[in-house]
Amino acid sequence: MRIDRIETFATSDVAFVRVTTDDGAHGWGQVAPYHAALTAEVLHRQVAPHVLGADALQPEPLGARVLEAEHTFPGSYLNRALAGVDTALWDLRGRLEGRSVCELVGGTPGPVTAYASSMRRDIEPAAEARRLAALQERTGSRRSSSASAGSAGADYYPWQDGLYDPPLTVAGGAVAMPAGPGWGVEINPAWLRSAAHRVSGRPS
Repeated sequence: MRIDRIETFATSDVAFVRVTTDDGAHGWGQVAPYHAALTAEVLHRQVAPHVLGADALQPEPLGARVLEAEHTFPGSYLNRALAGVDTALWDLRGRLEGRSVCELVGGTPGPVTAYASSMRRDIEPAAEARRLAALQERTGSRRSSSASAGSAGADYYPWQDGLYDPPLTVAGGAVAMPAGPGWGVEINPAWLRSAAHRVSGRPS
C-alpha cells in the first residue's frame, strides 16, 4: 500500500492533510495552526517529494528520510509539515484496522481532560482572572491557561468553529472523543470547500 496522493486544505489559520494510497484508502492529519498555509506550502515542496510512493503502513522511517533529504533547510515549518503527513498516516492505519489512534499506541479510548484557555490580551489581569474562572465554571475544567499581556486579540480563535463533523464538545471538564476509527472525526465538507486545496501526486 503506497502513498499515492497528498492533499492540503488550508487557510492562514489551519490546514488539514489528506493522504490517499494507491488502493484508495485515506487518512486525515493536521499541521500546527500558526501560519498554516505556509506550512502547507512547505509540505508540498519539502515533504511530499520524499514520501510519495512510500509504504503507507510504515510511517516511522519517513520522518528520518525527509529530515535527511532536507538537512540543509531544517526548522519548525518542515517539522510541522511532516507532522501533517504523520498524523494522516496514523488516522489511515486506524481506519484500516477499525481502531482509534489511542488504541494503536497502547491507550484506552475515553474522554480527554480539557483545560480552559482564555486569550484576552486587551483587558487587565484581574478581569482576565474573572473571565477564566467563569470559563472554568461553564466547562467544568479544573485546569487553565491564560495570557493577559501583549498585543490585543480576540478572546477565542473563531477559525476553530465548524472544523469537525461531528463537532467536539467540552462537558464536565473533558472532551468527549468520537468512537470512530482513526482520530474518530471527519472534516466538515463545507469547511473543506472554503479552503485552498492543493494536491501532490505520484507521476503517472
